[in-house]
Amino acid sequence: MKAINYSLMLLITGSLIACSQPTITSQSAITPQIIEVAKPVYTTDSYVLAEALPNKKLRVSITAKDKSLYIVNCNQSIDVSLYALSQPEPIWGGSDACLSPNIIIPKGVTLSLEITIKGERKPIDFTSNYNIVVHSIYETPDFPNAIPVAYEKVTSNTFKLLP
Repeated sequence: MKAINYSLMLLITGSLIACSQPTITSQSAITPQIIEVAKPVYTTDSYVLAEALPNKKLRVSITAKDKSLYIVNCNQSIDVSLYALSQPEPIWGGSDACLSPNIIIPKGVTLSLEITIKGERKPIDFTSNYNIVVHSIYETPDFPNAIPVAYEKVTSNTFKLLP
């Protein structure tokens, strides 16, 4: 009986030792190595990024990269215009003529919205290149005396619309 108790005690002690966490010394620690730094899929100097979606839709992202941005709007409707690169006049866009409190995008934050292109002034050519301009983005909140963001910063990347 004494041999069975001794054997049981050895079995339990061995199990506990096998299950305990090993001590990692500084010499045996694994140092992670960076193989490749991830890069964004798309970068732009503009605050506006447009991504074409099926059915004449766009995902528009407005990023306040280095400072907060203030968007003048009408009942949260943002003035966005679609331009064919071959034409100086917009083929779609505009907003109502009311004035609501600013939409504020804090520094480092992205506002994304999805818009559908319908009721365009000219037919959509799905082989043409387009960009959008988001109007009424300001660097300061005190509209009508606010400082507007430069045109090139509110103009999106080039894209093709999807049917």
